[in-house]
Amino acid sequence: MNVLQWAMGHKGMITKQPQKEWNKSKTISGCDQLGRRIGTIMRENNSNEMLLRQQAGLDRNRRTNRRRSNGEPSTYKFQQEYERNRKKKLRQMAKTQRQLREFHSHPVPNFRTLHKRWENRNRVRQLVSMHKVTTAQTPLTLVKSMEAKKKRELQMLRLEQQQLKQKRFRPKLCSTSFDTWRQKPFVPRIQSSFIKAEPFQLVSEERGKLRKQYDERARHEQHLRWRKQAAEWAQRWHMEYLQLRSLTNFKARPNPCKRIKA
Repeated sequence: MNVLQWAMGHKGMITKQPQKEWNKSKTISGCDQLGRRIGTIMRENNSNEMLLRQQAGLDRNRRTNRRRSNGEPSTYKFQQEYERNRKKKLRQMAKTQRQLREFHSHPVPNFRTLHKRWENRNRVRQLVSMHKVTTAQTPLTLVKSMEAKKKRELQMLRLEQQQLKQKRFRPKLCSTSFDTWRQKPFVPRIQSSFIKAEPFQLVSEERGKLRKQYDERARHEQHLRWRKQAAEWAQRWHMEYLQLRSLTNFKARPNPCKRIKA
């Protein structure tokens, strides 16, 4: 009996055995039960590990880090503070309005001090009235009083004096005022409006010559100024060129290893 024959016979035996029917509902329920058992075992293990870690104090830093990382933004905190302040102000306003609506009685006045003050005031008034008589200033008193009568009499006297002065006034005639009578009467005089022409000389030619001389002198000064500026610019450019040329020259550094005689 070869190995190949044994293997073929083994396969034939397997194929010849009757296959059992597969029940789907039983297999699913069995898988569910097995999954629940595995989950309970894993939870128990995790709970035991968490208890041991908490007892050892290893999860405190993680909790603080989680709180810091998963904390709320600062804007929500500020919004809560604003809301708290608004409610506080509303409570204060309601309290003040309630206090204003309440009845608050005034204290009883001190009648003794008030009576003393009134007596002193009346005494002073009596003393003043003994020395001075007051008169009410009304339209009738102003018309019928003695002072108003005296004022009217003075005004009438002044008016009469002014009228007498006007009647007795005589103008003073000066000696100079009679000179006009001695002068001759005015006679209009007619003169001829003919204008005599006189020779004249214009200075336009001389002014033109002077202007030409002035223009030539100014032009000459301007040319001298331009030449001077050009010479300065050329000298400056030549100095800059020499500086740049000196920078391009090669300059050897001294040998550091060279021996120096002591």
